Amino acid sequence: MRKRFLSGEFLLFNYQLMTYFNIFYWRNYFPITQEIFYWLRGGLVITFLVALLGYFFYPRWRWSIWHLFFCLLAIYLLIFGYYALIVEKLTHLAISPEDFSHIHSYQTSSLWVYPSALIYTLMGYRRMIKEATDPQEDSLFGIKHLKK
Repeated sequence: MRKRFLSGEFLLFNYQLMTYFNIFYWRNYFPITQEIFYWLRGGLVITFLVALLGYFFYPRWRWSIWHLFFCLLAIYLLIFGYYALIVEKLTHLAISPEDFSHIHSYQTSSLWVYPSALIYTLMGYRRMIKEATDPQEDSLFGIKHLKK
């Protein structure tokens, strides 16, 4: 199977990078400790390592897609819990109702980003399997052969 980064992991990493930059921008408006940025950088590194692990691991996966689903679910729940701790720390720093609304927007957006990332990753994995097992599929370009 061809190695590639899957769209779910790309979505999750970009979402967390956006969170990092938005919170970095917030530090001009209310006091955010340096400890939170260490936590955020740690989350970015963890997410990147999960994506890198998937890049090398998915082509060698030998079990069913349900096994992959439960493994990814456990990983994404751990990352979600990690970021929930960061949001909890930010909640203690919020001073005005507007600050609470920004933090609440991250909580609600993460409730759809993490399941979407899981679904996109599984769909990308199924596509990798189809490219590798379908003789009519060109696994290099992802298009069907036009020869008869």
